Amino acid sequence: MTDKKEKTPKQKSISERERAETVARAIMAQQPQLSKTAPRKEKLAWDQTPTLPGQVGDWVDQLAQHVDQFPPVHPNGQHVPEQLEHILMIMAQWYVRKDGKYYDVEEPGPVLSRDDVERVIIQRLKEEFPANALSNDAVSQLLQVLIKDQFVDPRRSIPIWSGLRQSMPGNTRKLSFKRMVATINTWKAPEYRSLNINKPSWGPFEKYMEVTFPRPKE
Repeated sequence: MTDKKEKTPKQKSISERERAETVARAIMAQQPQLSKTAPRKEKLAWDQTPTLPGQVGDWVDQLAQHVDQFPPVHPNGQHVPEQLEHILMIMAQWYVRKDGKYYDVEEPGPVLSRDDVERVIIQRLKEEFPANALSNDAVSQLLQVLIKDQFVDPRRSIPIWSGLRQSMPGNTRKLSFKRMVATINTWKAPEYRSLNINKPSWGPFEKYMEVTFPRPKE
């Protein structure tokens, strides 16, 4: 029986390097190969969250413990483009899902299939964000994250509906959450609150009150 010769430090270094190169080649072989001639697709930078406007900020605050409506029209009347991140978070507030079906938050009666809701969303994007010339690829990626992806930030995904509708007076949010399941809030602010109401007037008694009580403290 012959004794095996012990490897020298130099031989050990070469062996370890070869093993590392083999592992690296195996990992690279599992990565998807991109064709040089294939058209380049747009990529949505989900991890680069921009400054949040009002509606998105409120939506983030509401779901932050588990991980409303900024207008698409600028106050001066001009349409302004929005960040894809913001658009995705607003889309997530349009619908809820239950048992594989989708329901409009504003009118939860009609039942929509996934194909239905995708087609409706594509048209709503054009109406809600007229300043954003979204390509078909960008819209496809938005729908992928919003509807199909499971391991996704809950702020970017259509929430699960509990099946409950409750009136929550004073709460302007359309959805409330308990254990990450949404309940639809049916309460809406009365229209009279948005009216420009005149200041209180004493009418014909004003003169009488001024004469009777000349001092303001009275």
